[in-house]
Amino acid sequence: MPLIPLISYVFVMTFTPGPNNIMTMTNANHYGFKQTIKFMLGVMTGLIIILASSAYFNLLLLDIIPQLETYIGTIGGIYLTYLAVRILQNTNHTSGQKINLNSFKTGLLMQLVNPKAIIFGLSVMANFIIPYVDNKINLALIALFLGFYAFIPLTCWALFGVGFKKILSNHRKTFNISMSILLFYSALSIAGII
Repeated sequence: MPLIPLISYVFVMTFTPGPNNIMTMTNANHYGFKQTIKFMLGVMTGLIIILASSAYFNLLLLDIIPQLETYIGTIGGIYLTYLAVRILQNTNHTSGQKINLNSFKTGLLMQLVNPKAIIFGLSVMANFIIPYVDNKINLALIALFLGFYAFIPLTCWALFGVGFKKILSNHRKTFNISMSILLFYSALSIAGII
């Protein structure tokens, strides 16, 4: 198994900005690190589901993914647009009236419609794992390991959100608008509009 390319690929795909990392940072900024852990666990669980599914159904999914790509992109784009609007709505509320997007369910659903995560699962399994591992138990263990590893970049993004809480508290509206625009951009990109 080519470890250096695998590690590089996993690092880049999990640490780069994406909808889950942006939402993790936003939630940590709004609710604190401890309260964001449930969202992060949802994202991690979603990734484990995607990785395990990719490992066991990789060949089948690769055959049908051209037909599914449009639907996945559309569903993911709609969901991210919904989240962007909800974050934007938070700019007009006082701190006691925030709309809570910080839940295990939101993290899980967001991950399951995240084309970046689906492409990551398919590509990492097809290119780095399946050619070298054929034991189903080992495939499950690798999916679990990669899913748990994803908690590291999520933690970094959450700590970034918490670390800038004091700075951003005076600029909450600007921060929410910026995060909303980034999510909306991700939605348009995922849906294939831009």
